[in-house]
Amino acid sequence: ILSMENLKSTYRDKLQSFSQHLANAYIQVFPEVLSLLGEQNMDKWARMGLQMVGNNWRAWECALEYFRLSPIILKKVDLIFAYKWAFYGSQLAKLSSEAAVEYFRSSPFFLAKYDISTMKSWVESGRQLISDRHGSSKLAALFFQLSPHLINDMGFADFKEWAQLATEIAKWGTDLGANYLQLPSDKLCALPASLRLEVFSLTRSLAKRSGKLALQLYQLSPDVLLKIPERTRAWSMEVTRTISFQFPERAVAVLPLIQQ
Repeated sequence: ILSMENLKSTYRDKLQSFSQHLANAYIQVFPEVLSLLGEQNMDKWARMGLQMVGNNWRAWECALEYFRLSPIILKKVDLIFAYKWAFYGSQLAKLSSEAAVEYFRSSPFFLAKYDISTMKSWVESGRQLISDRHGSSKLAALFFQLSPHLINDMGFADFKEWAQLATEIAKWGTDLGANYLQLPSDKLCALPASLRLEVFSLTRSLAKRSGKLALQLYQLSPDVLLKIPERTRAWSMEVTRTISFQFPERAVAVLPLIQQ
């Protein structure tokens, strides 16, 4: 008991030097985490949180979410998975504290449904949005924030396509990337899965030539396709693909014309 009290107070004092809120979060969950991990794992758990703080000036917020969520995560997954969860958050925090905070906040939904390899794929998709461009950290944070809703609506396989398109559009500017991420997904999710994938494929192809045109086509496609009779939807997309390949600037005008 004494050794655990010493460990508890030692890390509390170190964390307190960064933020009282951080130290309070650590102290609050310590007893429950102890009951879940056992004494032999407590030093490693506390040390991971402390190391996270040293990543950059806002990283204490990541550590706070790490500590706050630890009991929830430890009840959902085994120890190996929990350490991977913490490791991925720590690696993200080195690149962007803002993104890492949203990663931790969204992770309980994710860990309840998917395995380690899928979680790694999710983290990598968000990490690809982080660059030296101004605003890319906010972009990655928005990605992690929106992930649970989108994965729930379209499934992880289609979500990966959505994430890949986000990366392509964001290469043309973080503002375009942010606009893409924040577009409503309800009409896109209402499309049959095969047609939804066709929208992703066509838009991604156009994004190699113009991020602005790709964003416009992505925004327009679901609404127009839902108004076109089912029997002509696939044909409409094929016509749009053919024209956009030769005349990218005309791609956005094709679907409305077909609808008429």
